[in-house]
Amino acid sequence: MIDYSYMNDEGPKEQYEYEDSRVHIDNHKPQLNFVYNGYILPTRQDKSKVWGAGGVLDSEKRYVEISGIGDIFGGKYDITDSEVEVAHETVLYIGVIPDHWGHFLIDCVSMIWGAMEVNDSVKIAYCTFTYDYNPLAGNYGEFIRLFGLNTDRFIRVETPMKFDEIIIAPQRDVGLIHKFAEEFSCSIIFDNTI
Repeated sequence: MIDYSYMNDEGPKEQYEYEDSRVHIDNHKPQLNFVYNGYILPTRQDKSKVWGAGGVLDSEKRYVEISGIGDIFGGKYDITDSEVEVAHETVLYIGVIPDHWGHFLIDCVSMIWGAMEVNDSVKIAYCTFTYDYNPLAGNYGEFIRLFGLNTDRFIRVETPMKFDEIIIAPQRDVGLIHKFAEEFSCSIIFDNTI
């Protein structure tokens, strides 16, 4: 618990104490999910999703729900075999790297934890919702390198792709609704109290 004794005004002090009592670290170890002979669909405009449809399909071309990002990205759309690029390799799928720092931190980083669980030879596949920027340049790339990841491992999916194996790291909470995944707790430590 944080020491709020320095606060003079009881209203805010009570509110902070209440909020603090609701914060907890989720130390449940998440499981990686494996899809064999699956597909990664890049983003495609869909009026029901802010960033569009896309994500992972299994070998039968059924949408894999955990590959989406809440109500902002995900869903199946029709593809033909002729438009699918085949890559005989294993990839870790981390969803969309958006051109928005806050969404990058919340939506993308919450799936990057899987890179710490797989061999360094596994490529990291991602999508974008626009193609006019390089998400691995500038601050995003620097942040990823600070995570200990080489940006040469990243594959940008711009057309439907089929892979021998797709590993999906389900999103982890990075601080929404007073719950933090243990692997992200270092980023939210205040006064060494959490």
